[in-house]
Amino acid sequence: MDINPIKRQFSFNHSIDVKTKKLRKTSDDGNLSITCFEHLSNDLFYEIFDYLDAYDIYKAFSKLNIRFYNLLTFSSLPLKINLSKQSESILEHCCRNVIIPNKHRILSLHLNGDSLINNFFTYCNIDSSFKRLQSIILSGLSDYKLLMILFYLKSLPRLFSLTIEVDEGYYDSINDIYQLIFHLPCLKYNKISLLDLDESNIFIPISINENFSTIEHLVLNHHCNIDELTSILTHTPHLRYLTCRHPVEIDEIARKETLLTLPNLTYICFVRCALKFDILEKFMRKISSQLQVWHLNTYEDAAYLDANRWKRLIKIHIPHLRKFYFNHHMSIDDGDIVPNCESINQFTSIFWIERQWFFELKDELHQFVYSIYPYRKRWYDNDEYEQFDINLDVNTHQQKSTYIDISRQQETTNSFIQSIPCIQLIITDNVFAVWYPSYTDHSS
Repeated sequence: MDINPIKRQFSFNHSIDVKTKKLRKTSDDGNLSITCFEHLSNDLFYEIFDYLDAYDIYKAFSKLNIRFYNLLTFSSLPLKINLSKQSESILEHCCRNVIIPNKHRILSLHLNGDSLINNFFTYCNIDSSFKRLQSIILSGLSDYKLLMILFYLKSLPRLFSLTIEVDEGYYDSINDIYQLIFHLPCLKYNKISLLDLDESNIFIPISINENFSTIEHLVLNHHCNIDELTSILTHTPHLRYLTCRHPVEIDEIARKETLLTLPNLTYICFVRCALKFDILEKFMRKISSQLQVWHLNTYEDAAYLDANRWKRLIKIHIPHLRKFYFNHHMSIDDGDIVPNCESINQFTSIFWIERQWFFELKDELHQFVYSIYPYRKRWYDNDEYEQFDINLDVNTHQQKSTYIDISRQQETTNSFIQSIPCIQLIITDNVFAVWYPSYTDHSS
C-alpha cells in the first residue's frame, strides 16, 4: 500500500538514475553499448515491475521472448493483483494463468464489485498457500459475502492490511464482521466503510480468554456512537492510530462504564464529530493519556469555544499532545454578524502560545469556523504579509499563522475589530482580513 506516492516516485527515479549510470559505466569499460531494451538488467526490470499490475506484466512480457518468460515464471518477484476494472472473461483468464500458478508470490489483491468478487471465488480459493499475501482490498460487496470471505482469511499467515467497503443495504451482520476481523492473527491495518449506515447497534462482547486483536491502525468510515466505539476499542489494546468518520450522539442512556486500556494510542482523527463537548470530554479522559496528534471537526455546541475548558482537559488528561488540528463550525443567524470575541481572546493566551498552536477565524457561507492549527513555517510575498484568499481550502490555511478572515465587509462592526488588541487590518477589495502578525507581538 503506497501512502506516499511523491516520495516513492522520487526513489524510483533516483534508482533508475543510479542503475543507468552503472550500466553506462559497465558498457564504457567493456567498449559495449546498450542499444536494445532486452539488454537492461533484471534488477532494473524488477524495479519497473514493482509499479505494474501482475496481469499487465503477464500480458506485456510473458510471450516477448524466453528471457522474459523465465524472468516472470521462475523468479521470486512479488506480484500485485488489481481486478477492480476487469471483465469476467479477463478475470477467468487471470485466475487460471496468473493467480493460481503464482499464489505463493502474490503480495496484494484488490477486488471491486459484488459480481466480480463472486466470480473470483468461483475460480480461486484464498488459503494458506497465499503465504506472501499482505494486503487485501474488497469493495462493493454485501455483508453476507464478506462474512464468508473473512472466514477464509484467517488462514493467511501474513495478512497485515485489510480494507473493506460494504455496499449499501442492511448491516445485520456487522457485529459478526467485526468479530471475524478482530480474530485475524496478523492484521495491523484495517479500514471498514459502511455506506449509508445511520444506525448499526454495534456491540461486540469480550469472551473469556479471548486473544485481542493485533490491529494498530483502525479507520472506521461509518457512523458510530460512543458506546459502539467503546465496544470496538475494547478489542484493540495495541491500537496506535484511530480515525472515526462520524461519531454521533446516542439517543438512549449509555451502557455501564467500560474501562479502556490503550497505552499506545498516539493519533486520533474525528472527521465529523457530532458529539456534545460533555460526551467527548468524558470519552477522551479515558483513552488519551499518550495522545500526541488530534484532528477534530465539531459543530454548533458553543461549549467547544471555551478555551479554558480545553486548557484543563489537555493539561490534565492529554499532557503529551503536540499537534492539535481543531475546526468548530457555528451557523450564522440573520442577526448574528459578529463572532464570539471573548472566545477569540481566550484562544490567544500563553497556554496556546507556548505550544505554538495558532488561532484562525473564517467567515464562510452561513457559518463561522473557529480553528486551531500547529505552527508551520510560512513564506511571505514581496509586500511582507501574506495575501488572503477566502476560496483557499483547509490544507492551504494550515500553512498560515493566526489571522481572521471576514468576507462580509459592510456587516463587520467596529466594536468587533476594536475588541481584539494588537492586530493588523488589511483591506483588499471587499474583504476585511484581520491578522495577528505574531504571537510574540500580541503577548507583549
